[in-house]
Amino acid sequence: MPRAVLISVGELSLKPIKTLVEANNITVATIAVSDTASLKTLESLTNKLSEQEQNAECLLVQALNGVEQSVSAFDGVSTRLVYSSPETYVTQRLAAAQSELTTDAVIQLSSQQYIQHVKSALHAFEQDAALRLCSLDDILGNPTSFIKTVFHKDCQNAINEPSSNLVYQTTALSATAALVDKDEIFELYDDALSVGQLFGDFSVHLSPDSDTFKSKSSLLNEIAKAILQKNKQIATLNQKVTENKAQLAEKDKALIKTNEVLAAQQQEFTALQQRLEAKAKELESKTKDVNATKEKLSEKENQYNQLTQQLAEQETAALEKSNALRGELESQKQALAKASQELTAKDKEYKELQQRFEAKAKELDEKVKDITSISAELNDKDIQCKKLAQQLEKHMREAELSQLQMAQLKEELEASVHKNNKLEQTEQALKASKEKVADLKQKLTNVDEDAQLASLQVTQLQEELEHVFTECEALKTKEQEAEKSFKKQASILQRELEQVKSENQALEDALQGAQQKLEESEGAGVVTTKELQNTKLELELASLQISQLQEELEHYYLTLQESERSLQKGLTDSTMTDNKIRTKAFDKVNASELSVTGKYAEGDYQDIHLTLHNIKLVNGKQLESLNAKLVNVSGHIGIEFRAHENENLFREFEDSKDEYGCYLRYFLTAPENLQAQQQKTVERLNASERLLIMSSINAVAELLQNTNIQTSTEISSEQWRLWRKVAIELSHHVDSLPNWLSFDSVQLREEFVTDGYEHLWLVFNGVLIGNVWRNTLELKLTANGVGLAKNGEFSDAISIEFRELEDGSAPLMTWPPESTDDYGPKFSIAINNLTLLNDLTKHDKQLITHLVNNLSSILEKLEVNESDMSRRKSTWISAIAALLADENTMRERESDAHKELETIYEEDATLSCEEAVSVGNYQHLVFTKNGDETKIKLRAENVNPETFDAEVFLELRDGTNNVIYNDSEYFGEDEFGPRVKIPAETLEKLLQANEDDQFAWAISLYQNIPKHVEQATNIDELGKLLWKNIIIRKSEK
Repeated sequence: MPRAVLISVGELSLKPIKTLVEANNITVATIAVSDTASLKTLESLTNKLSEQEQNAECLLVQALNGVEQSVSAFDGVSTRLVYSSPETYVTQRLAAAQSELTTDAVIQLSSQQYIQHVKSALHAFEQDAALRLCSLDDILGNPTSFIKTVFHKDCQNAINEPSSNLVYQTTALSATAALVDKDEIFELYDDALSVGQLFGDFSVHLSPDSDTFKSKSSLLNEIAKAILQKNKQIATLNQKVTENKAQLAEKDKALIKTNEVLAAQQQEFTALQQRLEAKAKELESKTKDVNATKEKLSEKENQYNQLTQQLAEQETAALEKSNALRGELESQKQALAKASQELTAKDKEYKELQQRFEAKAKELDEKVKDITSISAELNDKDIQCKKLAQQLEKHMREAELSQLQMAQLKEELEASVHKNNKLEQTEQALKASKEKVADLKQKLTNVDEDAQLASLQVTQLQEELEHVFTECEALKTKEQEAEKSFKKQASILQRELEQVKSENQALEDALQGAQQKLEESEGAGVVTTKELQNTKLELELASLQISQLQEELEHYYLTLQESERSLQKGLTDSTMTDNKIRTKAFDKVNASELSVTGKYAEGDYQDIHLTLHNIKLVNGKQLESLNAKLVNVSGHIGIEFRAHENENLFREFEDSKDEYGCYLRYFLTAPENLQAQQQKTVERLNASERLLIMSSINAVAELLQNTNIQTSTEISSEQWRLWRKVAIELSHHVDSLPNWLSFDSVQLREEFVTDGYEHLWLVFNGVLIGNVWRNTLELKLTANGVGLAKNGEFSDAISIEFRELEDGSAPLMTWPPESTDDYGPKFSIAINNLTLLNDLTKHDKQLITHLVNNLSSILEKLEVNESDMSRRKSTWISAIAALLADENTMRERESDAHKELETIYEEDATLSCEEAVSVGNYQHLVFTKNGDETKIKLRAENVNPETFDAEVFLELRDGTNNVIYNDSEYFGEDEFGPRVKIPAETLEKLLQANEDDQFAWAISLYQNIPKHVEQATNIDELGKLLWKNIIIRKSEK
């Protein structure tokens, strides 16, 4: 406890006293106080000090906001109010002034403050005779007496004037001059001296006169000398400035040159960049050309295949003609045999015919020579055919080099060469026929007419040979012409492909036209390669697009049939259109029945597959069936939904996906290896997904108790008990959830801007606060005084405004409000002053508090194109953050919250047990108090049933960050939100040590837990006995 408490009057600085007492080895502590509550008792004042400061002999209190008028003497401690002379007070204020006020304004303001504060001190002295008044000037003028009187010590070191520097003395002289002729302030000072404690002699103080300034003549001389010295320094500095300006000018010139070089380099860089962009465009163009070339080569490959097919057909025709010639040769052989027989009969006529024969023989020799010449020409033609084949093969090799995918074309080319070899075989057969003709010459020596016939046949054979080779040459030429016209044909094909893009009727017309074109071409018997390819391509594209349309029509037809079946069963997949506020949303789920469709178990994992039939959620969502799994991973239970089994029921994310597809999984407490994923899942759940999970848990827990459940797999009695227990535990967890805020989406309905006022009209779809559901919530985020804010933002008056919805639905439970305007009832509340919430229901309080705390996040999720907004979202977010971060606002909100909590907790009321869970070596009880949102959980982990040893915690939640004891080390957050978790060992130690200042309510609560357990009707006798032994064991240890 300190020997003396010295409290400043007004903003008088006590630093000179601190310096004096420290110089005499007296420990001192300082504290600033701006509220009267802290000065009520010495304990409330010293509680703000550290343990070391609480042991100081002297406590200096800097009083702010005029709190000295409420001071009274502390019991057992010398309590003094310290004031000063007017000159000292005004001098201190001048020295401390940092504002833009003039010296005269500071002097006038500080003089008024001095009078006000000294009068307040005299008033406090009149109210409490034990209080002492002391003058700072008297203390500093008589340090020995002050130290001896107050601290009962001898003064070892005295201090000089408050400041010996010239500036401070000049300021003091200025203050003294300003106070000339102000007798009132000095009379007030004398009044204080006359009733206060003096450590020296009393003297009357009047307004400063000329003697005061004469005594300061030496000071004025020093000021004059200092001014002269400063003027010399200024002259020196001006000279340096001139020199620096010259140097700066040189540097500016160098900088200009550097900038010119930089500009040139920038131009060069720009040129290089442009060249680079040009090269990139050129590369892109080349890439397109390459792709086009690939397409053209593919078309050319098809064209070549068709030409090859035509060549094969021509080859087949040539073979057929060759076979016909062979038949004719056989006929000639038979004729020759017949002629030989006739030759024997006509032997007598031989002599007469001999001369005629020789003439004919000569003529035949000439014909043979002609045949030999023709044969040579035929050989030349054969060589030309081979050359053409080689050229074709060379062309194909070049195409193969430009495109690496021409292996198939090469094989087809080799097949074509093989076909040409067959033509050569035909030519060899024809040569053999020539030899047979030579043999025929010898057999025609006796018959002139037969010789003429043979000559005629040879001539015919020659003509047919020439016709065969002519057709071969024409085929080769046609092949070359087809290759030359390939590019033109490909371009035509591309244009025609782009034209086949229209609606269903256009596609039908194109198909009919293509079919008609094909029929006409076939009827004419003349179909060119290009026309045939175009017609086939048109037919294929039209058929493909019509098939796609047919598939879409089939899909729509099946969807329509499914909708009709759902309507027949009374089910619709629609969202409710009314905006009624629905409480206990998780309990208002309906399902006709539940069936078990499978199970799986491996290692520490097991699950059961369930189907809920004809399920209806509170948001109006109706489903014919809903598939889910209850899962158990090493004792960690949860529920899981699969995307492929439930279409469009939840959003899909890559981090929630395995080999079976996307899933939505929710654990009561996640296994260690899945905690990060569970945290991410919980944070991003929207309102509909949270409603789906919690409602499904409640529906499963209820229906799983039935005994007539249909199942397609064998479930043992032990498994039935296990999964029913899991479902019930999950359902209890739903009831103990904190009051989270979540929504499906938020859109901007209107942005309104006018002079001094703006608002954003926000529309939320699917809103869940705790277990209260809204289909729609609308509010306006308003900003007044736009452009007049003092904190640098666009507005410092931002509010939330609620009005009735278009269908007349109330936006809040507490409706209608007292305030109305031309547009009807409205409720508006400033985001940095939530005192109006005291008039609302607790649900409305929670809703608005969550909205305010999450405004920045809500605006970030706002689905709007910022380019369409007059003021960007980030500007709104910045203004909101500035208001919510204001220290005074935060302190006021925390103070109000804690006062409200203290009021609630001081009321004596019986706790009711809402939940009792017992799973293996884990136990917990959840208590609530009527009229309070705080959920009190007593949990025991790792319970030893033999010794009753366990890890016991008292856990407190109210769904917000303002939960009681949120400023302690036991405050934190888990996947279910903010909570305070105090170990029972800590409460036991505080209880036994009788240290209950900080956790008084928690200790009282913990002490009365056995009584509340005994009174609970939903805890069986075995459970009550177990908890009694656990608490006793904890107390013994």
